[in-house]
Amino acid sequence: MRFVSMGNQLTVVRQWVRAFRFLPEWWSCPHGFSRQSPTVPDDFFGINVASAADAACDDYVIRCLEELGVRVVRMTLTPEILKSRGIRFLDRLVEAGLDVMVCLVPAIKDAEQMETHADASDRWRAFVETVWARYKDSVTAVEIGSTSNRRRWSGFTYGSYARAWQIAREVCVDGRAMLAGPNVSDFEPFHNVGFLEMMGDSVADIHTDNLFVERVVEPEAYDHRVAGRLLTRILNLNLVKKAWVVRSLSSQYGCDKTYCTYTCWDAGRVQRLHACA
Repeated sequence: MRFVSMGNQLTVVRQWVRAFRFLPEWWSCPHGFSRQSPTVPDDFFGINVASAADAACDDYVIRCLEELGVRVVRMTLTPEILKSRGIRFLDRLVEAGLDVMVCLVPAIKDAEQMETHADASDRWRAFVETVWARYKDSVTAVEIGSTSNRRRWSGFTYGSYARAWQIAREVCVDGRAMLAGPNVSDFEPFHNVGFLEMMGDSVADIHTDNLFVERVVEPEAYDHRVAGRLLTRILNLNLVKKAWVVRSLSSQYGCDKTYCTYTCWDAGRVQRLHACA
């Protein structure tokens, strides 16, 4: 398998420069809905789930999913969660017959040192091997990393994510589950290009993006934060057009599917919703 080393800052700049060749296609992406009613597949909508130390919480989450009729879920798994309640809860989701994506996230310190410290990459490899051996034929997908372009949140640099992805590709073979990534946060397609270029010929089966839907209050609004207010109605970057841009990159790099794997556990937003209930 071919991987492109991203440890050199000059290499990163080159990847970003290459992204400019996609600008005409991004420009032409639609920002409105077609008059024809699209066919919405059964797995179009999913929800992120988590549990607690008390096993009764597992049952509660399963009951809520059944009441909502939601069959597609995504669970974030860290080495710490794996040792506590992770296997127990993930087993319950699988036993319930749900379509499960599991997102594997290393400790922040290990993500920072993945490229330079053998012990960090060894811990990551052991973590991926443990999850893959147990769930490679029972979950739908394994996502590598979360908000990978946000070093402060994830710990990843381009180089360390490249190493994490390389290890995952080496481990995650001979199973039913697809491999997903890189979960770029926000609408930052230059980062998508950088990570997808880095993957080389071992590109993700599922191109994932952490595309915020309320970045400008409502999804149908045009985002003025991308290039300033003067260009807002020239670029017409609402959620529809952003999704098309991300999807176009999937096509360019040969990814079979495109998922928005957005997670929001922000206490302020949860409290706001609670206050309206």
